[in-house]
Amino acid sequence: MPAFVALSFVLTKHVSKDMYVEMKKVLAAKFDCRPVGCDLSSTSGQVPLQNLLEHTAKRIFLEDAEQITMLQALAQKKQTPIRLRFYFKFGFDGVGSFPTFMQKVDGEVPDGSTYLVSQMVPLQAEVEDDDTIVYKNPHPNSASSCRPIRIAIERENKFSIQREASRLMKEVEELTEFSLLSDPQVIVTFKGLLTMVDGKVLNELTSNPASSNCPICHAKPKEMNNPKGVFTPKPGTLNFGLSILHFGLRSFDTICNIGYRQDVKKFHLHMSPDEKRLVTNRETRVKQEFREQLGLIVDQRRDGGAGTTTTGNVARKAFQNPEIVARICDVSVKLVENLGTLWSALASGYAIDPDKFGVLCEETEKIYFDHVKWYCLSPTIHKVLKHGKQIIEACVLPIGMTNEEPGEANNKFLRKIRLYHARKSSWLNGMSDLFLRLMDISDPKIQAYVHCKKKKHNSEILPEPIKKLLKMPELQISRDASDSEEE
Repeated sequence: MPAFVALSFVLTKHVSKDMYVEMKKVLAAKFDCRPVGCDLSSTSGQVPLQNLLEHTAKRIFLEDAEQITMLQALAQKKQTPIRLRFYFKFGFDGVGSFPTFMQKVDGEVPDGSTYLVSQMVPLQAEVEDDDTIVYKNPHPNSASSCRPIRIAIERENKFSIQREASRLMKEVEELTEFSLLSDPQVIVTFKGLLTMVDGKVLNELTSNPASSNCPICHAKPKEMNNPKGVFTPKPGTLNFGLSILHFGLRSFDTICNIGYRQDVKKFHLHMSPDEKRLVTNRETRVKQEFREQLGLIVDQRRDGGAGTTTTGNVARKAFQNPEIVARICDVSVKLVENLGTLWSALASGYAIDPDKFGVLCEETEKIYFDHVKWYCLSPTIHKVLKHGKQIIEACVLPIGMTNEEPGEANNKFLRKIRLYHARKSSWLNGMSDLFLRLMDISDPKIQAYVHCKKKKHNSEILPEPIKKLLKMPELQISRDASDSEEE
């Protein structure tokens, strides 16, 4: 059994009761998964971004015989050194609700319940001369693809956000090209996309004066509800991508809140006590109908401050049944369908035609203001409807590959690793185990083997409204059909 296969069994728990792997192989594979220069302390773990990217590129290309053969064929064809452009996305987020333990530490005792986590995900590598794609991450939005850059016991606030953003951008600016192979000569240049950021981080990076304002144009809520308004993006605000998951969640939340207020048709800031009572009664009825007709528990608070029951899966199922949702909330079916189509197209990972996307955004905005102008538009929805076309045009890769979803999804795995797979004997041991295990799990070679062993499911054929938004719909149709036949 190869060493990396033994390690994959340990990391993914694909081990039966009568099967034990050799620990020598596991330790050897762990050594191969970790870049040089990891700096570990009681309160933080980090690795230079240059070292992490070089190690990632080597694991992608030099550990795969097919990749080496392909590079050799390209070199023989060109008769010149190959220069590759390697794209990756990166970002950071604050992660709370970590378990705390009674541990002794020299100096100031850290809080231990809140971490600031910086991560990167490799996306795509292409030849600089002709844009030939030689590598494309098949799972760019998987939590297991997130490679840690820095994990620190630190609270997410205005100062830590600005400090971490400056540190990361400085590292990206100082990245140098490196020689991947000498025969044939392959030189890699790294290009980073700061798109793995949530709304709080985005507001700080764009100097947005209020979270209720649009982070792109800084329009206020009343201004966003003006269908004839002119919304000019602030310089440098179009390069942070789109929060695709949050767009789906806020779209469903907006539809639900409109349904709650259909008896009064007012925003909550302008209601009398009697009107608020009507809203409460209708809210109870709407939630009950969602439970009875779709089996969904929506907009209920979870214990421990873990948000509400409206998750991505809940919103996804709701948008798959637009007629039922429209009937429950008394809104336009077309509005629900369009919001669901926009969300699915963004999350598909395919290249989207900006012009077609912009037309659908304008149509959706018109339907919204024709029916529910009285309810203030969410900044997240405004960002997509008004600036989605511009952001897609500014993105060098398909917008679905650059969203922040893997970082958000990785938060729960961080907590589990800290609780179940990290030593509790000291802060140093706990941080070391957390950082290094996350590095092992996200190793490209390990991930390629794990995803290869997973059971394949029949891929869903994209609905026709989504295909119409793609740049090459006929290519996507044939690709979907061939995938279904193979599986």
